[in-house]
Amino acid sequence: MLIAASVFVVALGAVAAGAWLILPFAGFEVFLVWLAFHVVGQHDADYELLVVTKREFRWERRDGLKTEKLEGSRDWARLSRTSRKFEADTIQLLYGGNKVTIGRLLSSAERKKLGVQMALVFRCVAN
Repeated sequence: MLIAASVFVVALGAVAAGAWLILPFAGFEVFLVWLAFHVVGQHDADYELLVVTKREFRWERRDGLKTEKLEGSRDWARLSRTSRKFEADTIQLLYGGNKVTIGRLLSSAERKKLGVQMALVFRCVAN
């Protein structure tokens, strides 16, 4: 709000000096700043959670307004890791005909480390 007010104060100063064409551009600038904050704000609470116990696992992810969940027996879950040249590694958890990509919010190095740790917990599927 303070950003919008400061832009309009400067624009009104320009209008007072006779440069009234500044005013529409100032309004457009305020709109673009609002839009940027709105888009970033929608993904502010994004998260990914994986809980593994001796017998079960629970995975949950929130991306924007969409929440996905997968849970089941740890013994029946499988892990698929893909590593390709010039592409980011992918880690997928397979269970009951469902396939979910894990670690999308991580950097490439963190995703590799997570894949190694998860391979110790879940059985891997050969790619």
